[in-house]
Amino acid sequence: MKISAYVLNTMPKTYQWHLDSLSGQYRYFAKEGIKLNVLDDKNYRVKALIDCCDYKMPKHTLNPMLRKIIRFYDFLDSGDDYGVMIDLDTMIIEGKSSKNIREFCDGNIYINHNTLEYENRKKWMALPWVQQPWSERTRLCIHQTFTDFVKTDYPKDYFFNTGFSFLSREFCEFVVQRLEDLGVSPVTKSGIKNLINLNKDTLPRFEMMGWENAHFTIHDEHLLELAINTVPNTHEIYKKIKRSDKELCCESYQIRRNNDPRDLNFGTLSKFTKHTFFHFIACKDDSVMDNIFRINQ
Repeated sequence: MKISAYVLNTMPKTYQWHLDSLSGQYRYFAKEGIKLNVLDDKNYRVKALIDCCDYKMPKHTLNPMLRKIIRFYDFLDSGDDYGVMIDLDTMIIEGKSSKNIREFCDGNIYINHNTLEYENRKKWMALPWVQQPWSERTRLCIHQTFTDFVKTDYPKDYFFNTGFSFLSREFCEFVVQRLEDLGVSPVTKSGIKNLINLNKDTLPRFEMMGWENAHFTIHDEHLLELAINTVPNTHEIYKKIKRSDKELCCESYQIRRNNDPRDLNFGTLSKFTKHTFFHFIACKDDSVMDNIFRINQ
Protein backbone atom coordinates (compact mmCIF):
# COMPACT_ATOMS: atom_id res chain seq x y z
CA MET A 1 0.00 0.00 0.00
CA LYS A 2 1.31 3.43 -0.93
CA ILE A 3 0.91 6.28 1.58
CA SER A 4 1.59 9.99 1.24
CA ALA A 5 1.15 12.86 3.71
CA TYR A 6 -0.18 16.41 3.27
CA VAL A 7 0.10 19.57 5.35
CA LEU A 8 -1.13 23.07 4.47
CA ASN A 9 1.12 26.01 5.33
CA THR A 10 -0.16 29.38 4.15
CA MET A 11 0.61 31.21 7.37
CA PRO A 12 1.06 34.94 6.67
CA LYS A 13 3.92 35.11 9.17
CA THR A 14 6.48 32.43 10.07
CA TYR A 15 7.08 31.56 13.74
CA GLN A 16 9.72 29.20 15.05
CA TRP A 17 7.13 26.57 15.93
CA HIS A 18 6.09 26.35 12.27
CA LEU A 19 9.66 25.41 11.33
CA ASP A 20 10.08 23.01 14.27
CA SER A 21 6.76 21.31 13.47
CA LEU A 22 7.65 20.79 9.81
CA SER A 23 11.09 19.54 10.81
CA GLY A 24 9.55 16.90 13.09
CA GLN A 25 7.01 15.86 10.48
CA TYR A 26 9.66 15.56 7.76
CA ARG A 27 11.83 13.37 10.03
CA TYR A 28 8.98 11.05 10.96
CA PHE A 29 7.57 10.56 7.47
CA ALA A 30 11.04 10.13 5.93
CA LYS A 31 11.72 7.37 8.48
CA GLU A 32 8.51 5.65 7.43
CA GLY A 33 9.22 6.02 3.71
CA ILE A 34 6.29 8.40 3.26
CA LYS A 35 6.53 11.61 1.23
CA LEU A 36 5.34 14.74 3.07
CA ASN A 37 3.78 17.26 0.68
CA VAL A 38 3.61 20.87 1.91
CA LEU A 39 0.85 22.86 0.23
CA ASP A 40 1.61 26.58 0.26
CA ASP A 41 0.20 29.63 -1.50
CA LYS A 42 2.02 28.64 -4.69
CA ASN A 43 -0.10 25.52 -5.07
CA TYR A 44 -2.40 26.37 -7.96
CA ARG A 45 -5.56 25.13 -6.25
CA VAL A 46 -4.75 26.92 -3.02
CA LYS A 47 -3.84 30.05 -4.96
CA ALA A 48 -7.24 30.00 -6.69
CA LEU A 49 -8.98 30.08 -3.29
CA ILE A 50 -6.77 32.97 -2.18
CA ASP A 51 -7.08 35.01 -5.38
CA CYS A 52 -10.88 34.85 -5.43
CA CYS A 53 -11.16 36.74 -2.16
CA ASP A 54 -11.39 40.44 -1.41
CA TYR A 55 -9.77 40.62 2.02
CA LYS A 56 -10.88 44.22 2.47
CA MET A 57 -14.46 42.95 2.53
CA PRO A 58 -14.78 39.99 4.96
CA LYS A 59 -18.21 39.13 3.62
CA HIS A 60 -16.68 38.53 0.18
CA THR A 61 -13.93 36.17 1.25
CA LEU A 62 -13.31 32.61 2.41
CA ASN A 63 -11.88 31.29 5.64
CA PRO A 64 -8.18 30.34 5.22
CA MET A 65 -9.02 27.06 6.99
CA LEU A 66 -11.10 26.09 3.97
CA ARG A 67 -7.88 25.67 1.99
CA LYS A 68 -7.13 22.48 3.92
CA ILE A 69 -9.70 20.62 1.78
CA ILE A 70 -7.24 20.93 -1.14
CA ARG A 71 -5.20 18.19 0.54
CA PHE A 72 -7.83 15.71 -0.69
CA TYR A 73 -7.29 16.74 -4.30
CA ASP A 74 -3.50 16.66 -4.18
CA PHE A 75 -3.66 13.23 -2.55
CA LEU A 76 -5.93 11.90 -5.30
CA ASP A 77 -3.48 13.24 -7.90
CA SER A 78 -0.71 11.16 -6.31
CA GLY A 79 -2.25 7.81 -7.17
CA ASP A 80 -1.49 6.58 -3.63
CA ASP A 81 -3.80 4.33 -1.61
CA TYR A 82 -3.89 6.21 1.71
CA GLY A 83 -3.28 9.81 2.70
CA VAL A 84 -2.24 11.33 6.02
CA MET A 85 -3.84 14.76 6.38
CA ILE A 86 -1.97 16.59 9.12
CA ASP A 87 -2.08 20.14 10.45
CA LEU A 88 0.91 22.34 11.17
CA ASP A 89 -0.01 22.28 14.88
CA THR A 90 0.18 18.47 15.04
CA MET A 91 3.28 17.16 16.81
CA ILE A 92 5.00 13.79 16.43
CA ILE A 93 5.15 12.02 19.83
CA GLU A 94 5.55 8.31 18.92
CA GLY A 95 4.37 6.61 22.10
CA LYS A 96 6.35 3.53 23.13
CA SER A 97 3.49 1.19 22.13
CA SER A 98 2.40 3.04 19.00
CA LYS A 99 1.69 0.97 15.90
CA ASN A 100 3.32 1.46 12.55
CA ILE A 101 0.96 3.68 10.59
CA ARG A 102 0.77 1.08 7.83
CA GLU A 103 -1.18 -1.16 10.19
CA PHE A 104 -4.12 1.20 9.71
CA CYS A 105 -4.36 0.45 5.97
CA ASP A 106 -7.47 -1.63 6.60
CA GLY A 107 -10.11 0.01 4.40
CA ASN A 108 -11.37 2.25 7.20
CA ILE A 109 -10.68 5.94 7.68
CA TYR A 110 -9.45 7.43 10.94
CA ILE A 111 -10.48 10.94 11.93
CA ASN A 112 -11.46 12.48 15.25
CA HIS A 113 -15.21 13.10 15.29
CA ASN A 114 -18.34 13.27 17.36
CA THR A 115 -21.86 12.31 16.39
CA LEU A 116 -24.67 14.54 17.56
CA GLU A 117 -27.88 12.59 17.17
CA TYR A 118 -31.20 14.35 16.82
CA GLU A 119 -32.32 14.08 20.47
CA ASN A 120 -29.03 15.46 21.80
CA ARG A 121 -29.07 18.21 19.21
CA LYS A 122 -32.51 19.30 20.43
CA LYS A 123 -31.18 19.54 24.00
CA TRP A 124 -28.35 21.96 23.27
CA MET A 125 -30.40 23.91 20.73
CA ALA A 126 -32.84 24.61 23.57
CA LEU A 127 -30.07 26.37 25.50
CA PRO A 128 -29.52 30.12 25.21
CA TRP A 129 -27.13 30.90 22.36
CA VAL A 130 -24.29 32.04 24.59
CA GLN A 131 -24.48 28.80 26.61
CA GLN A 132 -24.08 26.56 23.60
CA PRO A 133 -20.57 25.22 22.87
CA TRP A 134 -18.72 27.32 20.30
CA SER A 135 -18.42 24.51 17.76
CA GLU A 136 -22.14 23.79 17.99
CA ARG A 137 -22.99 27.48 17.61
CA THR A 138 -21.00 27.79 14.41
CA ARG A 139 -22.25 24.53 13.00
CA LEU A 140 -25.88 25.36 13.78
CA CYS A 141 -25.66 28.35 11.45
CA ILE A 142 -23.42 26.80 8.81
CA HIS A 143 -25.31 23.52 8.59
CA GLN A 144 -28.59 25.39 8.22
CA THR A 145 -27.14 27.51 5.40
CA PHE A 146 -25.90 24.38 3.65
CA THR A 147 -29.17 22.45 4.03
CA ASP A 148 -31.12 25.40 2.65
CA PHE A 149 -28.77 25.49 -0.35
CA VAL A 150 -28.83 21.76 -1.18
CA LYS A 151 -32.53 21.44 -0.24
CA THR A 152 -31.99 18.48 2.06
CA ASP A 153 -31.57 17.85 5.78
CA TYR A 154 -28.73 16.04 7.56
CA PRO A 155 -29.75 12.42 8.31
CA LYS A 156 -26.56 12.22 10.38
CA ASP A 157 -24.75 14.86 12.40
CA TYR A 158 -21.05 14.11 12.33
CA PHE A 159 -18.69 16.81 13.61
CA PHE A 160 -15.18 16.32 12.23
CA ASN A 161 -11.79 17.55 13.40
CA THR A 162 -9.35 17.65 10.50
CA GLY A 163 -6.23 18.37 12.55
CA PHE A 164 -5.22 14.79 11.76
CA SER A 165 -6.79 12.10 9.63
CA PHE A 166 -5.76 8.91 7.88
CA LEU A 167 -7.92 8.56 4.79
CA SER A 168 -8.40 6.02 2.04
CA ARG A 169 -8.51 6.84 -1.65
CA GLU A 170 -12.08 5.52 -1.77
CA PHE A 171 -13.20 7.92 0.96
CA CYS A 172 -11.54 10.97 -0.62
CA GLU A 173 -13.00 10.13 -4.02
CA PHE A 174 -16.42 9.88 -2.39
CA VAL A 175 -16.08 13.27 -0.66
CA VAL A 176 -14.75 15.04 -3.77
CA GLN A 177 -17.59 13.66 -5.89
CA ARG A 178 -20.19 14.64 -3.27
CA LEU A 179 -18.92 18.22 -3.19
CA GLU A 180 -19.07 18.34 -6.97
CA ASP A 181 -22.62 16.94 -7.01
CA LEU A 182 -23.72 19.43 -4.34
CA GLY A 183 -22.29 22.41 -6.23
CA VAL A 184 -19.62 23.37 -3.70
CA SER A 185 -16.44 21.97 -5.20
CA PRO A 186 -13.55 24.22 -4.07
CA VAL A 187 -11.67 23.58 -7.32
CA THR A 188 -14.24 24.90 -9.81
CA LYS A 189 -15.21 28.50 -10.50
CA SER A 190 -18.89 27.82 -9.88
CA GLY A 191 -18.18 25.92 -6.67
CA ILE A 192 -15.96 28.71 -5.31
CA LYS A 193 -18.59 31.29 -6.21
CA ASN A 194 -21.23 29.28 -4.37
CA LEU A 195 -18.98 28.96 -1.32
CA ILE A 196 -18.44 32.73 -1.18
CA ASN A 197 -22.21 33.27 -1.42
CA LEU A 198 -22.88 30.63 1.23
CA ASN A 199 -20.34 32.33 3.48
CA LYS A 200 -22.22 35.62 3.04
CA ASP A 201 -25.53 33.85 3.73
CA THR A 202 -24.18 32.41 6.99
CA LEU A 203 -23.08 35.73 8.49
CA PRO A 204 -26.63 37.10 9.04
CA ARG A 205 -27.48 33.94 10.97
CA PHE A 206 -24.65 34.71 13.38
CA GLU A 207 -25.71 38.35 13.61
CA MET A 208 -29.32 37.45 14.36
CA MET A 209 -28.04 35.42 17.31
CA GLY A 210 -25.96 38.32 18.61
CA TRP A 211 -22.61 37.22 17.23
CA GLU A 212 -22.12 40.36 15.20
CA ASN A 213 -18.36 40.17 14.69
CA ALA A 214 -18.36 36.66 13.24
CA HIS A 215 -16.68 36.26 9.88
CA PHE A 216 -14.53 33.77 7.99
CA THR A 217 -17.07 31.06 8.66
CA ILE A 218 -16.92 27.97 6.43
CA HIS A 219 -14.00 25.61 7.13
CA ASP A 220 -12.85 22.41 5.42
CA GLU A 221 -14.50 20.50 8.27
CA HIS A 222 -17.88 21.92 7.34
CA LEU A 223 -17.47 20.81 3.72
CA LEU A 224 -16.58 17.33 4.91
CA GLU A 225 -19.63 17.33 7.17
CA LEU A 226 -21.85 18.42 4.29
CA ALA A 227 -20.54 15.61 2.08
CA ILE A 228 -20.98 12.90 4.71
CA ASN A 229 -24.03 14.02 6.67
CA THR A 230 -26.32 14.39 3.65
CA VAL A 231 -26.14 10.77 2.50
CA PRO A 232 -28.75 8.26 3.79
CA ASN A 233 -28.35 6.69 7.23
CA THR A 234 -27.88 3.29 5.62
CA HIS A 235 -24.89 4.30 3.48
CA GLU A 236 -21.83 2.05 3.76
CA ILE A 237 -19.53 5.04 4.28
CA TYR A 238 -20.61 5.39 7.92
CA LYS A 239 -19.30 1.94 8.81
CA LYS A 240 -15.79 2.93 7.77
CA ILE A 241 -15.44 6.09 9.89
CA LYS A 242 -13.34 5.36 12.99
CA ARG A 243 -11.97 7.65 15.69
CA SER A 244 -8.32 8.62 15.33
CA ASP A 245 -7.90 9.55 19.01
CA LYS A 246 -8.06 5.91 20.14
CA GLU A 247 -4.58 5.00 18.92
CA LEU A 248 -3.30 7.40 16.26
CA CYS A 249 -3.66 11.04 17.30
CA CYS A 250 -4.56 12.40 20.73
CA GLU A 251 -5.88 15.93 21.16
CA SER A 252 -4.83 18.76 23.44
CA TYR A 253 -8.26 18.95 25.10
CA GLN A 254 -7.39 15.59 26.68
CA ILE A 255 -4.62 17.19 28.77
CA ARG A 256 -6.01 20.70 29.35
CA ARG A 257 -6.28 22.22 32.79
CA ASN A 258 -9.25 24.49 33.55
CA ASN A 259 -10.39 24.17 29.92
CA ASP A 260 -7.63 26.62 28.96
CA PRO A 261 -6.06 25.75 25.56
CA ARG A 262 -2.80 27.39 26.72
CA ASP A 263 -2.61 25.48 30.02
CA LEU A 264 -1.66 21.91 29.17
CA ASN A 265 -0.56 19.26 31.64
CA PHE A 266 2.25 17.61 29.69
CA GLY A 267 2.91 15.34 32.65
CA THR A 268 -0.10 13.30 31.55
CA LEU A 269 1.07 12.98 27.96
CA SER A 270 3.05 9.86 28.86
CA LYS A 271 -0.21 7.92 29.27
CA PHE A 272 -0.84 8.12 25.50
CA THR A 273 1.55 5.25 24.79
CA LYS A 274 -0.36 4.05 21.72
CA HIS A 275 -0.38 7.38 19.90
CA THR A 276 2.02 8.67 17.26
CA PHE A 277 0.60 12.19 16.83
CA PHE A 278 -0.63 14.97 19.11
CA HIS A 279 -2.87 17.75 17.80
CA PHE A 280 -3.08 21.13 19.53
CA ILE A 281 -6.59 22.56 19.33
CA ALA A 282 -7.30 26.28 19.64
CA CYS A 283 -3.92 27.19 21.13
CA LYS A 284 -3.40 30.46 19.30
CA ASP A 285 -0.56 31.83 21.43
CA ASP A 286 2.51 31.60 19.18
CA SER A 287 4.97 32.15 22.03
CA VAL A 288 3.45 29.16 23.88
CA MET A 289 3.63 27.07 20.71
CA ASP A 290 7.26 28.11 20.15
CA ASN A 291 8.18 26.76 23.59
CA ILE A 292 6.19 23.54 23.16
CA PHE A 293 7.68 22.59 19.81
CA ARG A 294 11.19 23.60 20.91
CA ILE A 295 11.00 21.01 23.68
CA ASN A 296 10.06 18.34 21.16
CA GLN A 297 13.09 18.95 18.92
